[in-house]
Amino acid sequence: MGKINALVYQEAELPVMDYTAEANDIVSSIGFHVASLVEDGATLQLGIGSIPDQVLKKPVGP
Repeated sequence: MGKINALVYQEAELPVMDYTAEANDIVSSIGFHVASLVEDGATLQLGIGSIPDQVLKKPVGP
């Protein structure tokens, strides 16, 4: 334990995925509802996909 067996150095940028095209009215509604349950200042761990993207789109503020 504590040893590194292999290291690959890479300077390429990380890929950016946009799931906006997969969003529909239902996915947007789910995302908005989930986001409304999250308190301001809370920490979120989100996965990959259209619903997490919609959760992050909810406007901040009153």
